[in-house]
Amino acid sequence: METDKAFVDYFLNNHVLLTTDVIDSIVAFGLPPNELTDYVIGIAQPENSRNLIYIVILYSNKRYFISCEKYTGSDPDYRGKYLALNADKVVIE
Repeated sequence: METDKAFVDYFLNNHVLLTTDVIDSIVAFGLPPNELTDYVIGIAQPENSRNLIYIVILYSNKRYFISCEKYTGSDPDYRGKYLALNADKVVIE
């Protein structure tokens, strides 16, 4: 199954706010933050949650994910967007 690049570009650019901490983590992992959408292989939402999503990334044969939570504050500029909380490398043992 192939991820729709146009959807990923649209979603990440319009509905996800990357925090400075997440950008720092992405850079520390060696991921290119300006080309991040090129490496996204999926966007997942837990079955029992409407407020969480995970952005799954495959880069250099390694998997990473960015966990995001829906913004619940009162600022209308951020309403309906997801705030990236952290980025992690997936380790499969």
